[in-house]
Amino acid sequence: MVLYSRKISDLPLVCRFAITANTAVRIQREVTMEAPTLAGPILYLLFAWGAITAIFIGLLIWRSLLTSHEDDQIFLDAAQEHMAREQRELVAKIGSLSRPIKTSGIAAVALLLVIVGMYLYEGLKSF
Repeated sequence: MVLYSRKISDLPLVCRFAITANTAVRIQREVTMEAPTLAGPILYLLFAWGAITAIFIGLLIWRSLLTSHEDDQIFLDAAQEHMAREQRELVAKIGSLSRPIKTSGIAAVALLLVIVGMYLYEGLKSF
């Protein structure tokens, strides 16, 4: 719907010159802006971070399952030595998980910081 339109030929000569002269100045070059995409090394680092974080969460879940079977206090006599042995093995398994949990947690956080740093660097570079 056009509310008002006027042909350039209907305008006085002075206005026609001003309109045609200004139109050349007003024409701007069309610039396409690229949508921010996660490609290249940042994408691969995100995949690696996802895998390491999944391993970290899996280890935490496994440790919580093991600790749910651990008893705080056991009253045993000589006939129930097998229960004491099972509890010692369970405590050893839980203790052996502490280092992989700590390592994968630190790796996940460090990788996330690297990804955020690279993303900010790319953003500031194109700013």
